[in-house]
Amino acid sequence: MLYYAEQQDVGAVGALLLHEDGGVQHAGVVLGMCGTADHMMRGFTVNSDGYGGNLSCPREVSAVTAACMAMRKLTFEAIGGFNEDFRNVYQDLDLCLRLRSRGLRIIWTPRALLIHHESHSRQKSDDLVDRQLLLDRWRGSD
Repeated sequence: MLYYAEQQDVGAVGALLLHEDGGVQHAGVVLGMCGTADHMMRGFTVNSDGYGGNLSCPREVSAVTAACMAMRKLTFEAIGGFNEDFRNVYQDLDLCLRLRSRGLRIIWTPRALLIHHESHSRQKSDDLVDRQLLLDRWRGSD
C-alpha cells in the first residue's frame, strides 16, 4: 500500500478485506451499485481470481473503504479530511470522490490482505440521511 500511496498522482490506497470465513468483503468500490455504491467482488473466495481477474492484481477503482486506507498526511489535510456532515456512513466514499475530483487516482491492491469485521461497531441499518447527502453532493458529477 505504501508503494502506491507515495506516488504523487495517487490519493488513496485500499486493501483486500475478507470476512472471517475467507469470503471477499471489499476489493474496491464501484459507483452506481445499490443506488449509491457497493464493494466489488463481494462473496468471491480469497483463492479466486475474481470476475475477469479483478482479484489478482492492483487496479484503479472509484473508491476504497476507510476500514483500511492509506494516504499521505498532506493529501488528507489538503482535502479537508473526512466530512463530518456524514453521521454514520459514506465518509470514505465522499473523501475518495473529492480526491478524484482533484485528479488523484484511487488504487486497490490484493497484496494487503486483512480479515475485516465489517461494520462491527455500528448497527446494520442504512442511514437514509447520509445516503441522501451523498446523492445530493455527487449525483451527476463526473
